[in-house]
Amino acid sequence: MVYESDVVVLSEIWSYNVEFYHNVIPDYNFYYELPTGSNIGCIGIYVKKSLYQDTISSYKLINTKNYKVKDLWLEINKCNKKCIIGGIYRP
Repeated sequence: MVYESDVVVLSEIWSYNVEFYHNVIPDYNFYYELPTGSNIGCIGIYVKKSLYQDTISSYKLINTKNYKVKDLWLEINKCNKKCIIGGIYRP
């Protein structure tokens, strides 16, 4: 039996592989947040192309000198129901 997910969240992807990730899962859009000052520590989210999807910047977490985090937030609608999906990476 094969199960399909509407959303797949990945953490700690490397910026070297971003182009590879775009082509791994057909029929999905790939969103990502690259790290600053490093090539590791990215967040990636796959969403089925058949779903309404939009990025949300208002939920972004605040980085400080002592607290570094990468995060990515999406709004997804399926069957007239809204869902907020987030991916967070903290080294």
